[in-house]
Amino acid sequence: MAIAELKKIHVLVHHHIRDTVLDELQRSGWVHITDLKEAPQAQAWELEGLNVSTDETAAWLSELEFAMNFLAPYAAPISLREKLTQGKPIVSRSQLADIIKTDELKELCQTCRSIYDEVNELSVQISEMKGDLQELSAWRGISVPVEEFVPSRFCQIQLLRIPHENREQLLEQLSQEVGELFELHSISGDHGLSSELLIYLKQDTDKVTPILTNYGAEPIELPGASGTPTQIKAEIEQQLKTKETQLKRLKQTAEQLAARRQKLLIAHDYYTNQRLKSEVQASFLTTAQTFLIEGWINRRHAQKLKDRLEKKHPETEAFISDAEQGETPPVELTNHRLVTPFEVVTKLYGLPRHDEQDPTPLLAPFFFVFFGLCLTDGGYGLVLALLTYWGLRHMLLAEGSKNMLRLLFFSGIAAILSGAITGSWFGDIINFLPAALSPLKAAKDSLIVFDPINEPNGPMIFMVLSLVLGFVQVWYGIGIKMYAEFKAGDTAAALFDQCPWMLIFLGLAILGLKQLNYLGQSWSTIITGLVYAGAGIILLFNGREHKNIFKLLGSGILGLYGSIGYFSDILSYSRLLALGLATGVIATVVNKIAFMTVGIPVIGYVFMFLILIGGHLFNLAISGLGAFVHTSRLQFVEFFPKFFQGGGEPFIPFRRESKYSIVRD
Repeated sequence: MAIAELKKIHVLVHHHIRDTVLDELQRSGWVHITDLKEAPQAQAWELEGLNVSTDETAAWLSELEFAMNFLAPYAAPISLREKLTQGKPIVSRSQLADIIKTDELKELCQTCRSIYDEVNELSVQISEMKGDLQELSAWRGISVPVEEFVPSRFCQIQLLRIPHENREQLLEQLSQEVGELFELHSISGDHGLSSELLIYLKQDTDKVTPILTNYGAEPIELPGASGTPTQIKAEIEQQLKTKETQLKRLKQTAEQLAARRQKLLIAHDYYTNQRLKSEVQASFLTTAQTFLIEGWINRRHAQKLKDRLEKKHPETEAFISDAEQGETPPVELTNHRLVTPFEVVTKLYGLPRHDEQDPTPLLAPFFFVFFGLCLTDGGYGLVLALLTYWGLRHMLLAEGSKNMLRLLFFSGIAAILSGAITGSWFGDIINFLPAALSPLKAAKDSLIVFDPINEPNGPMIFMVLSLVLGFVQVWYGIGIKMYAEFKAGDTAAALFDQCPWMLIFLGLAILGLKQLNYLGQSWSTIITGLVYAGAGIILLFNGREHKNIFKLLGSGILGLYGSIGYFSDILSYSRLLALGLATGVIATVVNKIAFMTVGIPVIGYVFMFLILIGGHLFNLAISGLGAFVHTSRLQFVEFFPKFFQGGGEPFIPFRRESKYSIVRD
């Protein structure tokens, strides 16, 4: 059964064992809990939901996340292979109890925040000091202490930074405005700017200030209270060394604390699950002594959970029942392990309704064949299959990611098969192999059914194959819809809406066989009869809800016009030809470019291997992505609309989150 049969479960629990029962439900991961606040029984019995605050847990999780993120850069580096293959730490209940001791965790989090604040403060101070040192370097030619750079009774003294190109114009303008009663002395220059010392009479301030502004002169305040720039620079350098030493010690302390980061990760998982337990309680109904849980559970697990709860907790009562009329249970897909990977495609489109056929087993063979034809290269398929097989064996992945890799593994197998029948193995690279490997070329040639690149009729054969497959899938989709309508008791819709198109498509299929000389001339009458019978039923019954003969015939004509939609759907399958040819042509071009470099002295073979590896990896990436996207599109746009509505609510069980660790009970 592709869609699991779900039962409804009600659990009545006494308040004093609330946490242990919730632990049991969360540990099992079998129950999709529903919200009872708006349920009829809540209004009839005037019951309210449990009021459980999650603020404290959320605040504590925020502190844990801060400490985890702060220590992450200081933790010992982990190689990519270790990241992919290293398992989550496994802790027992007793170990978990030791880890989540609040005092120790609080002390660790407080220490992390304290170090974080000190590191930030020191980093800002060090940055400012380095800026001061850079500034002072430009004024090292001044031998006068900075405390003497103060205005006198009659004179104004300013340190300026002026763009080089503006200095002469500024000097000329000052001469025109204030005469010779000023001094502009150049100290140094760097990065297009000139460091200058300007002395002028205070009485000329109103004349000098706008001139400085017009020519981009920037007033400078030197750091330090006393001493020459060189002396101040030496003092700051000493302070900088002290600050950098302090920063280094803080970072060393953080590196030591990073060894305890795993405890933070385990505690984060624990408190995340505590928060989930608190949040889900808002869905329960409560009385003074008890509370009620409602949810959905797979029929296979229902009795097992009921027995377990009532045995461990005698104060608990669990009731199993079927869905009531009008209720819409969530949807859980259960397919054969060979079909399960293709659920990835179905879920991209949307889950079926609980009373609908799961399309996954129906699309699986088509997706397999179509992906293979889009990639159409045995070498690429082999690489894809080997990479995904390695990932499944060695990488630690969530179930959804595993299904994606399994889907790509099957897709790689499909590409190997299609590459074998078309003779494409990394394009035409086998043709470039030395004569000693000629048996390999002979083996490849013996498997070829048609060559879409090198045979004159190859592209046409590929086109016909693509359209035939499209014809079959569209026809199949109509047949599924007709079966579903018969099963739902809508016989009129099955006979008058779907069956006519089945007859027309059957007639066209027989016509195709006749054109290929598989059938004799006597079949012409059958073909004509099937097509006319289908068209006649559509014409007479498509508008059967109308009593007016003209409206009925008008609806029938519009129904026949729907044939354009079906044939345009079939033409969409020509993308199989386009993608398959593109993969082969690009691979062939990569090979030709690569082997053209062989004649280059010394490094010719190096270039050849680099071009072959880089070019084929690039082609595999873009062609594989295109194959997945367009094969999925054929299911979503051409196949699913014929029979599939979707819109089911996903089955989301109340279970533990184990992002960083695994708790063994």
